[in-house]
Amino acid sequence: MLKNIIILFFISCFSFAQNHIEKYLLHHDNISFPLDNSGILGDVFNGDSSQIRYKTKPVIFSAGIMLSGKNGNGLWFNGTISIFRYNDFIPGSYINSQMDSLAYLYVLKKNQKPFGPSWKNWTNAVKLGASFYDGDKDGLYNPVDKNGNGTWDENEDRPDLLGDETIWCVYKDAASPEDRRFFDMLPQGIEIQQTVFTTGSTPELKNTAFVRYKIINSGFVTGKLDSVYFSAIVDADIGNYNDDLIGCDTTFNTGFCYQNEPDELFGQNTPALLVSLANGPFSYIPGVTFEDLNSNNIYDSDDIPLDSAIIIKGKVLGTGKKPGATNLGMTSFMQYVNIWPTAYPYDSPVALRNLMQGKIYNGNYIDPCEWLMGKVINEDCKNIDGKFMYSGDPVYLKGWINSTNMDQIFLLNTGPFELKVNEPVEITIAYVVGEGDSPLESLKLAKINSRTINFLFRNNIFEISQDTTAKTKKQKIIYDFVLYQNYPNPFNSGTNIRYTLHRKGFTTLKIYDPLGRKLFTPVNEYQSEGVHTVKFDGKNLPAGVYFYTLTQGAFTETKKMILLK
Repeated sequence: MLKNIIILFFISCFSFAQNHIEKYLLHHDNISFPLDNSGILGDVFNGDSSQIRYKTKPVIFSAGIMLSGKNGNGLWFNGTISIFRYNDFIPGSYINSQMDSLAYLYVLKKNQKPFGPSWKNWTNAVKLGASFYDGDKDGLYNPVDKNGNGTWDENEDRPDLLGDETIWCVYKDAASPEDRRFFDMLPQGIEIQQTVFTTGSTPELKNTAFVRYKIINSGFVTGKLDSVYFSAIVDADIGNYNDDLIGCDTTFNTGFCYQNEPDELFGQNTPALLVSLANGPFSYIPGVTFEDLNSNNIYDSDDIPLDSAIIIKGKVLGTGKKPGATNLGMTSFMQYVNIWPTAYPYDSPVALRNLMQGKIYNGNYIDPCEWLMGKVINEDCKNIDGKFMYSGDPVYLKGWINSTNMDQIFLLNTGPFELKVNEPVEITIAYVVGEGDSPLESLKLAKINSRTINFLFRNNIFEISQDTTAKTKKQKIIYDFVLYQNYPNPFNSGTNIRYTLHRKGFTTLKIYDPLGRKLFTPVNEYQSEGVHTVKFDGKNLPAGVYFYTLTQGAFTETKKMILLK
């Protein structure tokens, strides 16, 4: 163990001195996060340093991504998945291919002196397409301390340093056929600029690592790739690898892995792992995100935007917007299994494409009522969406729960969206570890932390402790659509119904009886974005089960409440 660490430290230091880093071990609070310059997370070193670890013990063996879509009528697929011992991507750029010899990992640290070697070395990253803050507005990256005060000021250039540490690289789907998952799946001219970053500005962020994927259609093959789906694929190994459970939280675009008993490596304080879609891809949806006045199904200058997608760029570069679009959330969460009763033959692009769309290999959806590796508790299994596997709550034992401990591989999926030339799509995934006094308390704490992290990231305030002298613009708080459980519940006469709105719009809140008959409409008006609370009085209603439905535009959600007398 010690020998491996010493060798790894020597290799990392030597490589850093040469500015040719191919593999790197990121240390952040209790997390060790190994990565390479071709998109692989974990499983890049030999020995104990290979896994993504929490307090020196494993939580993930390896993670990566999959992409699939249509090029005309043809299906394409590629990915960076060391779990299956393949990678369709190699270091380098389509757009700046003349700079491929510089396609290494570029490391920035907050505690390094501004305008030092790493800031200057970022010049090579910029040649490959990396972002930077253009303080002097000349369109060029030139990190010079113009004010001579030893600190960075607003009129000076700086690299795209996010939080405490940032690692950037670029790779493209140009692996040779014999090295690809499917040799007949040809490259599509896709380039990915990847940024891994960490920040400890709040307690919730101390055990979190972010991975931002900037996905670019270079135009090398085609001008547009349709119906694109993206998957974060994770081989989670919390301590002992063969006794894990998984699930998802659809309200916060999160998948998780946990244990229901103390692990032999971690003991009573067995942690839980969450993988969250912090910033989803943008998508234009006629009639939902824009009013298609010319009926061409394309958002253009003739149309009226109904929503805006956001692109989180950090405290210094700010927040980008895509009027007329929206950020897609998690569109399915799937378990990858190779054993009966599923017997998935995931050895074809079509089968994997189905998995990315929330289906099993043959294109069918899962029926939670018949699924043998999970069970439905205190809920009607017929009302559960099979695209989101194990969407129940293991802490409070409600809904669809994974009941088979095993070695877990899961996919957090989002789509569809388009990849057009010169219109990059950015997706950010957050890896979060929570530790409590018991395995289920760890899951509960991790979910609470994940919601806070989601809020901080979505509002671009996750770098609140970063030291800069630059002036920062006041950030507008960005809300998600959320309908919360009424409180108290059950209730006697009065209860509070709380919800948040992502944008201003015509909003209705309706109360129904068990037969679906509308009883009351407490809200029927235009409301602003933000948090709203409605007091509901059921004193004139008989005891029983009732339902409340929130609707604004394409968003609608229903929850159940119980009146006791």
